[in-house]
Amino acid sequence: MRKKRYFCLFFALLCLCMSLTGCKKSENNESTTTDSASETGSSFADAEISIPAGLVGDEVSDKQAAYTEDDGSFVVYALSGDERGDIVRRLSDELADSIDVILADDDRYPDIKAITANEDHTEFTIELVGENINIYESMLAMSFYIAGNKYQIYSGVSADEALTVVRYVDSATGNVVSETNSQSMVVE
Repeated sequence: MRKKRYFCLFFALLCLCMSLTGCKKSENNESTTTDSASETGSSFADAEISIPAGLVGDEVSDKQAAYTEDDGSFVVYALSGDERGDIVRRLSDELADSIDVILADDDRYPDIKAITANEDHTEFTIELVGENINIYESMLAMSFYIAGNKYQIYSGVSADEALTVVRYVDSATGNVVSETNSQSMVVE
């Protein structure tokens, strides 16, 4: 129970930090994200998608059929392929916008030079100027865990198999400063 309390406190602080992020644009920062669904033209099949209760956001409207598993740990949505495709594209677009906002905020994220995500949002690389990570920059990992796992789950990966890796790299040397994954946020 104690771990769960600390996780909730950490998550609340993370949300607060993300909501405080400004919206100015910076010229010397770069972001790269790719939307695999729109690029490949792939479509999704109709499916029931089980989202961990802690990851449920506003991706799915209240009008869509949903039920909560008996223990309350998952919410299950019956989604058409088109609905899933729309959600995946929206998540990818929101993630790209968030990365742009982060890169533009030199006050909170002064050492971030670039943020890249792979096509299926399973890996995020944060390039730093040097090897120091401030508190705001370190908290980004949790945000990317959530965004990456949600993207993967709506794309069809089971919640148990969704895995997002966040890597901080010194942009000058290419050395990995820190690497963690979304399994580190699992609370038992």
